[in-house]
Amino acid sequence: MLQIVRSKSGLCNTQGLLLILTKRALIWQQEDQMFRM
Repeated sequence: MLQIVRSKSGLCNTQGLLLILTKRALIWQQEDQMFRM
């Protein structure tokens, strides 16, 4: 935790990556549900 807090730019980058990954995961889940139906 301390290492992440030290570098704010690194923290922002990781948060952005997590947001993109979660958004893609949600889209994939929706597409998977639509495909199954």
